[in-house]
Amino acid sequence: MTKTESFKLDQKAALESIVKHLDSLSDITKWSIIFAAIFWWSSYQKHGPIDVFGLNVSRNDAFLVGIVVYTFVNLACFFKLMRIGDLLMHISDENLLDGLSRMGTHSWDLNPFAYFGKDLAPRIYGGIGYGGLIVVWCLCNSSILSLGSGTINNYGPLLYPLSVAFCVVGLATMSAISRVRRIVLVRTAEVLPDFNSILRSTSLERNIFTVLGIIIGVTISYMTLVLASK
Repeated sequence: MTKTESFKLDQKAALESIVKHLDSLSDITKWSIIFAAIFWWSSYQKHGPIDVFGLNVSRNDAFLVGIVVYTFVNLACFFKLMRIGDLLMHISDENLLDGLSRMGTHSWDLNPFAYFGKDLAPRIYGGIGYGGLIVVWCLCNSSILSLGSGTINNYGPLLYPLSVAFCVVGLATMSAISRVRRIVLVRTAEVLPDFNSILRSTSLERNIFTVLGIIIGVTISYMTLVLASK
């Protein structure tokens, strides 16, 4: 994770690429929430096919469609996050603050790298991202759970590998977010030690929202299972 390469990408292109990847992640998150909400609501109608963006999906096929879509969405996010981390390692010392400023102030509502200042208020709303993404993942998971065990169990031997793939890719995506943060802390410790101390001081708020995100996500999943069983 240390800077060992003498070759660096064109700095302007690298900085712009980081922003574009964050733009894509923001769009993916928004559409995932919309897809999950529509899928979740339609599944509770208890009759007829599920209508997702005008596409009629039978209830027997809904689990397969949902879990495949979510798995590939998670996979896309994983690769974009890995690229962001790699791009950060190509940013020169002189441009590091520029790159981190673009990341920290990006308009992605659930930006897990957000930073708007060291005062309490910006620390609070800047630390929501990671926990919020956990809630989004659980919302997507719940939209599948809302089908009920009867429909899901129709997939027999496919059920386990599909579920494992969904969970593994989701966890890998969360790990990719942590990787980017580790790279940021390593680079700033070397180049911007004062800024590094400020970033580390925001860990409390980020950890609190991470725990809250897990609690809210688990609650959503549990309530979905309860409702689906009725």
